[in-house]
Amino acid sequence: MTRGRSPAPHPRVAILNPVAPGARRRLDLARSFERAGADEVLVTSGPGDAARLARDAATAGARTLIIAGGDGTLHEAVNGLAGRGGTEPAPRLALVPLGTGNDLACALGIPSDPEAALALLDGGAPGPLDLVGVTGLEGFRVANFAMGGFAGRIAERITPRRRRVWGRHVYLRAALDEIVARRGWRLEVTVDGARLPIREGLAVLVANGPRFGGGIPMAPGARTDDGLLDVLVLDAVPLPALLRVIVRALRGRHLDDPAVRWTRGRRVDVDAEPDLPWNGDGELFGTGSASFESLAAAVDVQLPLRALAAGSPAA
Repeated sequence: MTRGRSPAPHPRVAILNPVAPGARRRLDLARSFERAGADEVLVTSGPGDAARLARDAATAGARTLIIAGGDGTLHEAVNGLAGRGGTEPAPRLALVPLGTGNDLACALGIPSDPEAALALLDGGAPGPLDLVGVTGLEGFRVANFAMGGFAGRIAERITPRRRRVWGRHVYLRAALDEIVARRGWRLEVTVDGARLPIREGLAVLVANGPRFGGGIPMAPGARTDDGLLDVLVLDAVPLPALLRVIVRALRGRHLDDPAVRWTRGRRVDVDAEPDLPWNGDGELFGTGSASFESLAAAVDVQLPLRALAAGSPAA
């Protein structure tokens, strides 16, 4: 393994987040990568490393990047690829889910077992994955979702200690805490030029995939290959109505709730007062107004054959 330095020009490079929960449980990951044909395994040592290593590996000629970590590691990797420059196609991605939620990998049908996920390198096939371009706060990409307001503040409550104690349920636990301190924002949300009928809201969700927070189906039916974003806005409602929406959301039955505004589109513009806190792929990325655009088929990701045969990697 190579810790934190730029890779040599190999066709198949693995980027491993060693502090991901799944990595701590698997001491034989290096041998698994070798059996899967990885020419080099690069180990991140801190925030931003996955972005830099992905960018350098792509520049050096890597054809496949094995991203071994959670949603945050993938988030960094796709942003690293966006900043690589050059005219060559981006490397295809092979996801090995080792994080707390692994929501995008699950939606794509990628197995949670590392060996089974690595087997897709030769037993699967590449398929398109949309990304979300974000502007307004700073320019970058989101792989799975962006949440603002109530939902954005949840991320502030997810500490490393809480992750250890609550595991995949840490998002729900943080959400329950935030309910007590809930606040509203004056919102103007426009989707493909049409303004949603809302004046004050608790949360805005811009989703590429159908689930987040360790399996909560907040955007049921969202697809990662259709060039569209699912947009949900939660009205500023009293506590009983908020609890009702949360309970229904756990089963994916909240889209027709009177407190929820839901639509789909290619571009979303969100203006808020006061500034809205934002969380993308589980990472806080700032406060303020922001715009989102679907980047259709931005990268290729290695998928199970059954997912491709079904017509969409995310259902």
